Amino acid sequence: MADEIADHIEALVKEEHELLDRGGSEHGLDPAGHQRLAQIRVELDRYWDLLRRRRAQARVEAAERPRE
Repeated sequence: MADEIADHIEALVKEEHELLDRGGSEHGLDPAGHQRLAQIRVELDRYWDLLRRRRAQARVEAAERPRE
């Protein structure tokens, strides 16, 4: 599951960079581009938080497993 989350984060970052590159051109971003960029940033915050929680949970579970 963490791999799927990381893959989604990577796709969002790629889209964010594409929008930022377009925004740096002479025409800039249209209102829809600005709106999408804002959505991406909110989604990235959510997914990074989810990934951190999943990784923390995995560490807790690993620590609770008996060692042989």
